[in-house]
Amino acid sequence: MGKITLTEAEGLVKKGVLSKTAFSKMQKDGLVGTRKRGEKRFIQTAENTWVSPQFYFQGLDKKTESDEMKTLRQEVNDVIKKHTVTKQK
Repeated sequence: MGKITLTEAEGLVKKGVLSKTAFSKMQKDGLVGTRKRGEKRFIQTAENTWVSPQFYFQGLDKKTESDEMKTLRQEVNDVIKKHTVTKQK
């Protein structure tokens, strides 16, 4: 079974097809997508184009991050915030 989008699931709740409890359980189980949590950050290249830095752990898949990984992610995010800006859409 594949994921359904958050918008689709919210529509099913509005129509009464899906209960709020079932919606929450489906979201917890990874069957319903979630909204982005952070703001997208950008930095300008030498050619004045905007790029967005990304940080991820290759091979993590559905494994759980260790405390050290969480600390590293926070430190990298702090550096990214220091050197980037948010852009209006």
